[in-house]
Amino acid sequence: MALEQAMIKVFLRSVSILRGARKLGVLLLQLSPAFSPHKHKLEELEHLIEMLRDYPLAIEFRNRNWVIGEQLKPTIDFLKQHDAVFVNVDGPTAEHFTIMPSDLDEITRQDFSKNLINVLQTGASNLTLADTNEEAANSQALSTRQSIAVSALALANQSQASVLQLLR
Repeated sequence: MALEQAMIKVFLRSVSILRGARKLGVLLLQLSPAFSPHKHKLEELEHLIEMLRDYPLAIEFRNRNWVIGEQLKPTIDFLKQHDAVFVNVDGPTAEHFTIMPSDLDEITRQDFSKNLINVLQTGASNLTLADTNEEAANSQALSTRQSIAVSALALANQSQASVLQLLR
């Protein structure tokens, strides 16, 4: 548990740059196909979801057994309870446990999808909105820093040459 918390802390620190720049949309929690309802419980995700509570979260189950038969309702209820968006990857129709069914009416209903659309639109807007004045100022500041660094290196080299002349 301590390792998991430390890893999330490091991850969120790096993500804070995107969040601070308002370029972060939704975090995707992509589960392994080995995470199945036969061996695991949704409650195992609660600690991780709690650590990510300040971020919009989308969860991709990569094992179809989470969304077929009697398991569908508890999975949907869990996602709703945790304000998480369901991610379903489009793939060929097959019964393999890693291929999700495409006829998930319960999930693809308009009212459930509305949350996903809002999250994705907000994320896309945040990624494409850029304050051009701010970006130009940042570029100018970077260019100025670079010029100062070059000048400082030139001065340092001159100082060394002067010291060497005095020693001769």
